Amino acid sequence: MVLGVGEALSFIPGELSIFNESHQDLFTWHRQTRQGDITISSSEEERIHHHGHQLFFLPLSFDDSGNYSVRLIAGNGSTLQLEGVTKADGVMYTCRCTWEHNNKTYFSTASRKLQITGSPLEIKCEASVGINIKKGVTVWWEKNNKKVSEMEGYRDIENSGKLKEDSKMSFFSSTLIINKVKKDDLHPTSFRCCVTNNNHKKSFTLSLKPPDDWQHDVYVVYHFQQESKAIEDVLNKFLTRALPLVLEQRCGYRVFIQGRNDMPGEDRVEQVEERVRLSKTLMVVLTPRSEVNKMLDSSPSSPAGFDVDWQIALYQALVQELRVILVQLGEVGPQGYTHLSITLQHLVRKCAPLCWHEDSPDAAHWNSRFWKRVRYAMPIASAQPSSSFVV
Repeated sequence: MVLGVGEALSFIPGELSIFNESHQDLFTWHRQTRQGDITISSSEEERIHHHGHQLFFLPLSFDDSGNYSVRLIAGNGSTLQLEGVTKADGVMYTCRCTWEHNNKTYFSTASRKLQITGSPLEIKCEASVGINIKKGVTVWWEKNNKKVSEMEGYRDIENSGKLKEDSKMSFFSSTLIINKVKKDDLHPTSFRCCVTNNNHKKSFTLSLKPPDDWQHDVYVVYHFQQESKAIEDVLNKFLTRALPLVLEQRCGYRVFIQGRNDMPGEDRVEQVEERVRLSKTLMVVLTPRSEVNKMLDSSPSSPAGFDVDWQIALYQALVQELRVILVQLGEVGPQGYTHLSITLQHLVRKCAPLCWHEDSPDAAHWNSRFWKRVRYAMPIASAQPSSSFVV
């Protein structure tokens, strides 16, 4: 769910939508914190309160991030199941509405992506343990020295020994099943298959790596403004000339630029979400006219699809605490950054934008003050500088 700070939120869990106002006394809402479980008030005087199964945030703030749960005081809960969903349905849906509560008018927007998960990853570990061995052998999987059978999202299926008829050699195996591969499953995280009997213990360790073309040091996202040719030219010079020349050719960084590296035919939402998740840094490029709609973190003048990139990239950066670099092209103007969305204003307060001027003689010089500051904020480069680069 992608929501903006300052918006109002009214939320009812889907499986509880069958209840109405007559059932208000059946429910309590709770928030889980490090200090323990906090019961949420039902008083309308509170910014966060509930009416039975319905939870209200009037309005949202950054401090509201966390885990919330609703409890049914009497009766049994139920599980909502969706059937007949296909991969084509796995897109971002946005709802906008205006509503009244306690004699006040609020607006809300919410974007939700329907997650269509693929097949789990299965890795089989098979060990040869000797001749005619039928018991006394145990095989299991560990992630970072902890048994995966004790971890959510993983399964460890141990198979009893089997005997090969030709050699009478005994084999025991265990299959690791990862329901969905996440970033913390990838290198340097290690998975280890362990085999033990009454006398010995052996193990084999492996690491998972994503495809090289999906690993990037920085994902670059920007807002495209159609109404100004001058600003479009400045943006084009930075994205197609200066940035690739310095970061890719001179410094050896792997850069994914929105619009340049997109793969035709791929689901756009899924592509952006996954590429940002596997990137080490998010670079947000701001133009003098990045007049972002404060409701959706998007600009009405942007081409179809670019709003999705912008919205998901910012959301991922906040959720996974991604390293963020803000680049301001030209002067910001007398209004400062007050015209930006609340999300972007929050990022501006955390990390001041670095200003790039196209008319500077060092605009594309890797050792200029601007590019030194960018490189200082970047991770260690994954690739080698291009051998074709000429100083």
